[in-house]
Amino acid sequence: MSGRRALWTAVGGLLAAAVVLWGGGRLLGGDAEQPLGGLALLALAGVAGAVASGGLVRRVIGGLLVVAGVAGIVLRGAPSAQALLALTGCVLLAAAGALLAWRGQAMPRLGSRYAAPGSRPPDPDLAAWRALDAGRDPTDHTDRE
Repeated sequence: MSGRRALWTAVGGLLAAAVVLWGGGRLLGGDAEQPLGGLALLALAGVAGAVASGGLVRRVIGGLLVVAGVAGIVLRGAPSAQALLALTGCVLLAAAGALLAWRGQAMPRLGSRYAAPGSRPPDPDLAAWRALDAGRDPTDHTDRE
């Protein structure tokens, strides 16, 4: 699986987990609604963290999501017919987190076009095109003072 595909699979899994957990909390109602709503919000925050971060930070986010998903599974106990939706959401959360933790280094980051201008290395191709636009020969390396 390519890095881009893995990233979008993890993001899709986190979005699905958020929807399923939110729906599971609504169906169960009462005391179950609050923890599942919190896990749903955590899944949404995981989407933002997965897309905006990279490298080690993304892997740590994935590990935290795995822990939250497994904790949700363990705390749910034996699944009833109504709690099956919540269990499915927790499994999706843990699986998406595991994918982020496992393949986080290979996933693409936000493009360098979003970086501050001073933090990017100069592009030699762009410099050549600008020289041509200014009427200069970019291959002529003699001093023209």
